Amino acid sequence: MVGKRSITNSFLVNNSKNPVAPFEVVVQVNKNGGICDVILPKTQAKPIKPVDTSKGEAVRAYNAAKKEYDCYMRERAALRSEVFDHYQGRQLHSAYVEETLDNFLTHLLNQ
Repeated sequence: MVGKRSITNSFLVNNSKNPVAPFEVVVQVNKNGGICDVILPKTQAKPIKPVDTSKGEAVRAYNAAKKEYDCYMRERAALRSEVFDHYQGRQLHSAYVEETLDNFLTHLLNQ
């Protein structure tokens, strides 16, 4: 979780589908400069639960949207986990790590 005093760096990752709007990935580092959190961009909004649950059609539409959103979030969690498998604890301000992280994120987000 990113707080007020957190040390963060933003990476603009090339978006092959829409080159005008690159992905913004926020990387949080600990006090020693090691990568401790990665915040990937969200491209899908969370569905809003219907107020009136007596209408079956609205509830069915919400349930379908909720399943789709949950699947999307599982995919995002898997991507985040994959980034952590390779880069958690590494020094962000190393030129090699910055370059390989940028390439890795570009490949990962443009699949």
